Amino acid sequence: MGRWGGWVRAVVVVAVVAGGVRLFVALPERCPEATPTEARDAVTRAAGWLEANQRPNGAWLYRYDRDAGADLGGYNLVRHAGVLVALYQSAGAGIPGTRTTGDRGVDFAQQRLVRHDDWAAFGEDGAVVSAGPSALLVSALVERRSATGDDEHDELLRELGRFLVGQMEPSGAVAAYWDPDARAPIPGEYSIFYTGETAWALARLANVFPDEEWGEAARAVADYLPERDTAEALFPPTSDHWAAYTYAELASTGSAGEAQHDDAERLADVFGVEVRVESQRWAGGWGGFLYGGPASGAGLGTLGEGSAALVRFAGDELPGLDVRVRCVAGILVARQARASDAAVDGAWFTGGVTQMDDQQHAMSALLAAQPSLAAGGATTGGGADPHGLPWLLVAFLVVANAARIPAPRSAGPVFGIAAAVVGATAVAALAMPFLDVLDVSPATARFAAGLVIGVAAVMTLVQPRPTIDGLLLSAILMLAVSAGADDGVWRVGVAAAVAAVVVVALPAAWRRPVVARPIAAVAALVAIDLAVDGVLGI
Repeated sequence: MGRWGGWVRAVVVVAVVAGGVRLFVALPERCPEATPTEARDAVTRAAGWLEANQRPNGAWLYRYDRDAGADLGGYNLVRHAGVLVALYQSAGAGIPGTRTTGDRGVDFAQQRLVRHDDWAAFGEDGAVVSAGPSALLVSALVERRSATGDDEHDELLRELGRFLVGQMEPSGAVAAYWDPDARAPIPGEYSIFYTGETAWALARLANVFPDEEWGEAARAVADYLPERDTAEALFPPTSDHWAAYTYAELASTGSAGEAQHDDAERLADVFGVEVRVESQRWAGGWGGFLYGGPASGAGLGTLGEGSAALVRFAGDELPGLDVRVRCVAGILVARQARASDAAVDGAWFTGGVTQMDDQQHAMSALLAAQPSLAAGGATTGGGADPHGLPWLLVAFLVVANAARIPAPRSAGPVFGIAAAVVGATAVAALAMPFLDVLDVSPATARFAAGLVIGVAAVMTLVQPRPTIDGLLLSAILMLAVSAGADDGVWRVGVAAAVAAVVVVALPAAWRRPVVARPIAAVAALVAIDLAVDGVLGI
């Protein structure tokens, strides 16, 4: 194939790699748009499900199989208290009937209080008592107090708070259980969610009763949260929306510190990745097959709750979170069931089954999304600004080696440089329309760019007589698409033009094939940076 042979092979390699990335990584992201009214209507419908499926004793239908028309039984006190949180959040937002439904649920909880010394806990007499139900009952009663102005449960709030403080260890860790036989917390046993729930409850007590001693306990648990994954050997990193609630509560009184801000950034990365994956799989098709089907309403709702809490906590310090909040809200509105059956209408089903906390977390997420929905904007996005150095470095490498593009002899290296600059700018100009057609966000495109450039770099490194052709082609195409989407056409054009000026002044030896391996090594490192940055892009 003569001098064009290397480029033909490069085109084939890049096409195969890019096709694989599209098939397995850069899948379409389906984030329907939802209006504030549609989200509120979905909350109202879900509240109707809770009202219609509440037992005479104040409990709720726990699990229901839509296809079999069967009550699957079971119950969980943590989720009961969590439903109360969502109901009183809804009452505060003016959703009809939610206070009455919530008050019946509080009556159920008050009939199941375990008392010892000066504290009370939500549990069952004679059984091991968990910290989580009491922590969420505190948050629910604080929501009720805020929504109604009624302080009738203030003494119960203090009693529950004293139980939670008694579960704390010197490190700030929270013992998950209290042993009725030993009349003491069970040491060394923790829950991935009870700690965050307890931190949020104590922070709320500190805000309700600022002249009492709750603030010190709240800060101790909040300072432990960023260390929890290491201290409790948790992997993968905890996706804890309750910690996000805690940080937002602390921020409202200026009590959040540097450790909480750092952990908020980690949580934003985790939530962003999980929302993006859900946006690629919930609608089924190849994405659903590859990633295993949609998350439950509860699971998706927690991502919306956590992301919205971080928006309240950090605002513009974590750009892109509001985009993911809108994405979650749009998916939830689209997935909510509508039927004449009261056990179905207003619920969220996964595999034909709903659980009462599906309604809880979805309601809380949709209410928390109201400010982001009202502000409007995209439902998929690039998240935090990408690192600038890799873009400039790869642009330099691309243009510096563009002289190897076969060109008429009379044109010389000028042809290659001009082709690189014009080509990169043209591709960048088409980047966003191209990604819109593919339903892919800039962050996912950034990840894909890193993978394609990385594969091309490795292939260059392992060749006996390396050439830069495949790496160059992949870098031009993928960099221009991703950088164009992230930074705009003019930045791509300026970066390429500056690099071209530098290249003209370089000695001819720079453009010899002997530099292929060093260039490929640098490109491999840059590709890793791009891929990681793309994965963590919100």
